[in-house]
Amino acid sequence: MCGSASRRCPSISGPSSERRPTQARDPCTGIRSLRLVLNPIQHSYTWIGLGTQEEVSAIAEPELPATFTFAEAEDRGLSRRRLQRLQATGAVERIGRGLYRRTDEGLVDHDLIEVAAKAHQPTLCLVSALARHELTDVIPPVHDVAIPRGAWQPVVSAPVQWHKFALATFEVGRTTIPLDDVYAIGLYDAPRTIVDAFRLRNAVGPDIANEALRRWLRYGGKPAALMRLTKIFPAAKPALLHALQVLL
Repeated sequence: MCGSASRRCPSISGPSSERRPTQARDPCTGIRSLRLVLNPIQHSYTWIGLGTQEEVSAIAEPELPATFTFAEAEDRGLSRRRLQRLQATGAVERIGRGLYRRTDEGLVDHDLIEVAAKAHQPTLCLVSALARHELTDVIPPVHDVAIPRGAWQPVVSAPVQWHKFALATFEVGRTTIPLDDVYAIGLYDAPRTIVDAFRLRNAVGPDIANEALRRWLRYGGKPAALMRLTKIFPAAKPALLHALQVLL
């Protein structure tokens, strides 16, 4: 009967010198999770179910990526039922809509992995970027993520505030930071982020923009670098000039 902890195999018997313990596929799951063991008293062999850890290691093949979608799992021969079993045993966890990660991999920010996996050129901006550069003490409740204007905005389970930035200036000040061995996410450098905070101060808040500028100058930032950027982003120039006059 499927699911029993052990089962007798009456057709196999004999002295221990002629038989060795072997593994076989469970007829219920198709997983190599049973072991043929000699019963020295009854001189017969019995199928013994293996523990969870051995089952997990048998399923979680090394070629399965650290982070993957169900479609990618299917391409590697992993059925939906086996994927569910991996989740049940803790070998894999769901980290987003249709996105999974092996639990034997290193710790990562699941929100950012999901964004990086689903969006086109996602880039941390505004308050999220200011926090990365230690230019604010504000802990944003959502991730501020910029994507090129016209790009498809994906549906994600992570808390994200999407911002559509002009394609012509999208790469200005853009760098990338690795999240794991496969995925990376964009990050605007400090000067670009400060300029964005001033040109979008109605969304960010003038206090956050002014404090970021104050800290950046204290860390050795040069006003000339910001003024060069205002030639590309002229909407930021009036408020930024006024703030610099007050601070300097």
